[in-house]
Amino acid sequence: MIKQKAKDEFWAIVEECLVEIFDVAGPEAARKSRKLRKTIEQSPPEQYGDIFYHAEPIHVAEDIVGRQGDLSSCRDRYEAILARHEW
Repeated sequence: MIKQKAKDEFWAIVEECLVEIFDVAGPEAARKSRKLRKTIEQSPPEQYGDIFYHAEPIHVAEDIVGRQGDLSSCRDRYEAILARHEW
């Protein structure tokens, strides 16, 4: 089972990706990430469970904004976000 702190960090990274990589305004990024997190965490364990948290946070952010990006173009920014969170 994934600890709550790790889940909190995961969603913080998703939110930062939305803001710093996908240019989503801070309040909107927070709202969108909270909405998806609520959906994930209220779903039956067999639907998502902890396996969801094995995804790359940037891919979750991509899904939220509805676009798939070329990770190579933002690799440095993404790695900086991950480093800030000691991920």
